[in-house]
Amino acid sequence: VGCLDLVRHTSEGFRNASISGDERHRVRLPRMLYGAERVVRSYLREDAELKALLVSIDPSLNALGLVDSRWDPDRSSVAVVSDSLFLHVHAAGAQRKLLLKVPLRDIQHLEPLENSKAVALNLFPSSAAGPSPQLFRVADAATRRMVAQMLNVALDAL
Repeated sequence: VGCLDLVRHTSEGFRNASISGDERHRVRLPRMLYGAERVVRSYLREDAELKALLVSIDPSLNALGLVDSRWDPDRSSVAVVSDSLFLHVHAAGAQRKLLLKVPLRDIQHLEPLENSKAVALNLFPSSAAGPSPQLFRVADAATRRMVAQMLNVALDAL
């Protein structure tokens, strides 16, 4: 009985695969990769949704190695620290776009600018990332502090 069940289930699998062809669809989003080693960890829906958002804006971010991320309180933007980049993404509505994309190796130091509700990313003079400083702006002070802390940890690890 066991052998017959094996043959029946195997043949059903082949039949279903041949019938489906291109009609198959993904049940869940691709999982995020983590750190410089691009480690695969347990599936986290929130991280998978973040990866889908990033790739929809910039397909080159598909192999990004996530270190940390922080959403602002109303979830309209997210700051992402990868193994090599700092990203700030506007994620609300149809106007999704990359606000900042700065290589970590280009950041010389950070400077909180509380009056401007920003964190200045002061870049090395040789940086090709644009004019210095690049400003990470978000209204929520706690989010600014957390992102500055994430960045400091990432910069210390370089």
